[in-house]
Amino acid sequence: MLEETVEFAKRMEKTGIAALAIHGRQKTERSRDPCRSLWIGEVAKSLKIPVLANGGSGEIKSRSDIDEFQEKTGTAGVLVARAAMWNPSVFNKDGPRHVFEVVKRYCKLCLEYDFALEVMKYNVLSMLRDLQDKDPRGLATKPALSSKEIAECWGVVQEDKDGPNPKKKKLDCESVDREESYPYVHNHFKKLKQWPKCILETFYRKNCSESPRPQYTHVRRAKDGMYLATCRMSINEKVKTFAGSYQRNKPQAEQSASLQVVLELGLMDFETAGCAKMAKIIAGTWEKIVESWKTTES
Repeated sequence: MLEETVEFAKRMEKTGIAALAIHGRQKTERSRDPCRSLWIGEVAKSLKIPVLANGGSGEIKSRSDIDEFQEKTGTAGVLVARAAMWNPSVFNKDGPRHVFEVVKRYCKLCLEYDFALEVMKYNVLSMLRDLQDKDPRGLATKPALSSKEIAECWGVVQEDKDGPNPKKKKLDCESVDREESYPYVHNHFKKLKQWPKCILETFYRKNCSESPRPQYTHVRRAKDGMYLATCRMSINEKVKTFAGSYQRNKPQAEQSASLQVVLELGLMDFETAGCAKMAKIIAGTWEKIVESWKTTES
């Protein structure tokens, strides 16, 4: 097996590749199986191009462990995946920081840059590993429905800053009637099993079947690939355009835009939508609300 591995690596080198990364386990093996550091070393000695070692996360707890893994394999570098997910400070030359300290710092950054809830929760739980089922903060993180809730589990509170926040998301679509959208948290509505877009479609079928259906347009933000959707409503010759918030894909962006309409027309109460702190008084029935919109001719 080792001879076959070395021979395959030599054939790869002949194709003209600049470097080769090699993992110390076979495809049928799992992380609990030992990493074949000696095999990686034999490949590194047999090739002229740089070889990168992978598969040592089970033994890597610090930067010195990374250096030791590289020295043991005689490679040009080391690839670190799981060990870096468990504690990103593993690369610190002065030693890793305690994982709880790292989680708190991570929560602060997520709030500052308005990071995606799903990815934030996944990363926090990955860092906690088995502690997610033992530490009360880990147990509280699992059911959290927003980035703010996760941060609060770790005693991190978003600071209010004076003046405009340059990192705050901005709507870059024209003809949007709301400066700030009501927050759409996908996991909240997934648990609630009441989707804003479905509520809006049901409303249309019952009350506005002769009016044009809601029209959605999308804008993709270049820096992170997030989507913003706007929903153009046309009811009884009245029209208004609503914008949601940036979401990870088009369907969620449309749900966010639909939420703005649903709350505007009083089809869902603010507490149910998770927007109790932004609640406002709905002035009358949906017919009266629509009357305040612009006419289609204007």
